[in-house]
Amino acid sequence: MGSFLISLVVVSITGQGVFADTQGGRLASWRIERDIRRFNAVATDNVMNLLAITPGMTILDIGAGTGQFSCEFARRLNGTGKVYATDTNESCIDYMKKEAAGRGLRNLHPVLVRKDGVDPFYGKQKYDLITVFHLSSMSYGDQADYFREMRGLLTEGGRLILILYKIPAPFSSGDIKENFEGFLKELSLEPAESPFSMILKDSTRKRIRNLPGGEPSEDLRSAIVKGLNEVLSDNRFAARFFDGSVFRKEARFTPEERRYADWYLLPYPGISVRNRDTKVESVSGARTFETINKLLILQRYRKYFNQEGMFLSGFTPSIRAVFGKGGYRLEREVVDLIPFEDMIVFSTRSPGKRQIPKASSAP
Repeated sequence: MGSFLISLVVVSITGQGVFADTQGGRLASWRIERDIRRFNAVATDNVMNLLAITPGMTILDIGAGTGQFSCEFARRLNGTGKVYATDTNESCIDYMKKEAAGRGLRNLHPVLVRKDGVDPFYGKQKYDLITVFHLSSMSYGDQADYFREMRGLLTEGGRLILILYKIPAPFSSGDIKENFEGFLKELSLEPAESPFSMILKDSTRKRIRNLPGGEPSEDLRSAIVKGLNEVLSDNRFAARFFDGSVFRKEARFTPEERRYADWYLLPYPGISVRNRDTKVESVSGARTFETINKLLILQRYRKYFNQEGMFLSGFTPSIRAVFGKGGYRLEREVVDLIPFEDMIVFSTRSPGKRQIPKASSAP
């Protein structure tokens, strides 16, 4: 199966809202469990080896969250160097401080930073490695000045590494293989209580029943694709799979997909089988459910879909332009090392070079 997108950080909203990740000033247990599961799925040996962490390095982990990666960085430094784990959530900082003390990681330093702009703390030292992982709350297109300033804080030969979620592409008629009739039959046989029945409008269902046979018309194909895309952006669809529902238990994930789906579908407060009408207002929150929904649709009907192009690179032209303007040199764009994600490696720019290199799909 082609690469899938992961979305994680974007569904947490500090405070007391639907997705509040703090309770009484402390991180909610679901937030901690989710971050741990994410780390276990993503922090493979290949990923960690690509970071090339060596003793004595000074590392800055921006948007560290609960510090799963930061703790691993500090552990790999084996008591040397320093890891600065920054976040704008005070509860995350408190949690990381306790984790660092409990694990004996004296080289891990959690730091609370402001939400806007480059915090004054960042300029107090130089960094051999800056990591920005899964920071979907950041609008990269508006951060050219931010990353230009951060570029000046890298040591000679220092690197900045992004891990970006892939983007779920809208369904198109070309995504469905030649057996469109078989796909229509399976859709029409979904029972009313099945979340997959949401794909078919009543009018489309009636047209399928009256189909004379032969190749479905382009109009009918368009109606099916429209239904797929409407479900893609409907958080009520994903909600039917939370809380250990029968629909989740019947999901036919591959072993690789299951590794991620186990925390994709981790129950969130306010999004459950019992409360499926919760609205998701933010763009990033909506993207999360698009990701989950697409994965769920594909695992159900994978034999009818082409596998390529289901998800697009998270390293968009606008993000590429931000780092080009910021003075970075693109060393490597890794699209297959981490399933569902893109890993982008930048270094300090060589003198005289002004253009960022073109993308490469080589892992």
